Amino acid sequence: MKNSRPSKQPSFPPWAGFICLAVLLAALTGAAHPVAAGSMDPGGPGFLHLRTGLELEYNDNLFFTRNDAEEDLITTGSFGVETGYKSERVEINLKPQWRYYKYVDNTDLDDNDQLYRASLGWQATPRLTFSSEGAFIIDNRRDDQVTETGVVFENVERTRWEAQMAADYKLTELAAVNLFGRYENDDYEDRQQRSGFSDLETKGGGLGYTHLLPVFHRPTYFRLNAGYFNFDYDTAETDYYYLTVGASAEISEKYAIVVEGGPRYTDSDYDVARREDGRVVIGEEDSRNWGGNGLISLVYTGEKTNWELALNRDVTASSGDTQTVERTELKLDLNNRWTWEWSTHLLLRYFYRTSDRDNSEAGDIDEDTLVFQPSVRYRISNDWFVQGLYRYPWRDDSDIDETWDRSQVLLQVGWNWKILE
Repeated sequence: MKNSRPSKQPSFPPWAGFICLAVLLAALTGAAHPVAAGSMDPGGPGFLHLRTGLELEYNDNLFFTRNDAEEDLITTGSFGVETGYKSERVEINLKPQWRYYKYVDNTDLDDNDQLYRASLGWQATPRLTFSSEGAFIIDNRRDDQVTETGVVFENVERTRWEAQMAADYKLTELAAVNLFGRYENDDYEDRQQRSGFSDLETKGGGLGYTHLLPVFHRPTYFRLNAGYFNFDYDTAETDYYYLTVGASAEISEKYAIVVEGGPRYTDSDYDVARREDGRVVIGEEDSRNWGGNGLISLVYTGEKTNWELALNRDVTASSGDTQTVERTELKLDLNNRWTWEWSTHLLLRYFYRTSDRDNSEAGDIDEDTLVFQPSVRYRISNDWFVQGLYRYPWRDDSDIDETWDRSQVLLQVGWNWKILE
């Protein structure tokens, strides 16, 4: 157990080198085939898209405070490139993106984000498929991530590494296995750590098995998943093990369902500050807990309307927190295309995040978060669109009996220039 150890320094993820090598090898392999000749010609396997955007935002609680909320207007400009190579067996994507935002009143927050992403897909054999993704990110604003994590972030700079790999293998016509691994490293500056933002390193993976069951006229699969993750904060560390069993089925041409559940086990060590003889002493505590994970998802796919309603429960660690939490999430995503030009999207999220350490002085988390986010989009052409979006996050912290909320109104214009298809 680490006891007030020094902050982790950003390092090159151990799998990132493999990803770079795999991308290079795949590119060389593809280039060796005659079909790849002239890959950057129109109609060839190479492609190049340029994406630009402009966003105007009104935020009525910029710092997400309970009292004395401060409003501001924010202008964000973005530019991105998507390029790569596609063939029958190999697909490579490179997606660098840059965002710059400017505040009307809080000009000291003017900054930019840099996001560099790459992915590789490789059909090694008719039965074996590999995929990998990697990213290097320097970002400051992560308001939209509340819909994924249930955490409302402040405007702080974060340096992030991501890498993940997966392999799928068909054992038979009915059965398949998949293996995956993931690594993430979030690094904050020292002054931000003193404000409660903790560095986080995540590593782990899992194994899955699916088997087609001859029980209904439509495809029905047995599902088995097991995995392990290590979440390492500056002053806390958790080992997380899980096992789930379930099934997925196509109920009809438009409806599909997934149901699975099983046990999980967490082994946590963390630092606790105590006052002894007039001085602060950092002690070590541990917590061992059994619990349950589960997922129920119902999906509807229509000609113009599609939606998903899901309830999920698991253990996770979020960047910007200081400890892992047990998270229960209820979500609804509803998309409707009314005409070729007009479409709407409704996103609803409810999160209940809690931690239950054996020592109540360790600062447990016990909070509810609700996110309401409707949007409407108008397609001017195949390349241009205009979108209006409203985001309302609300949080209730039961530990201190306080609530916060925020309203964001955004007008977005985007352009996708397909230089090469």
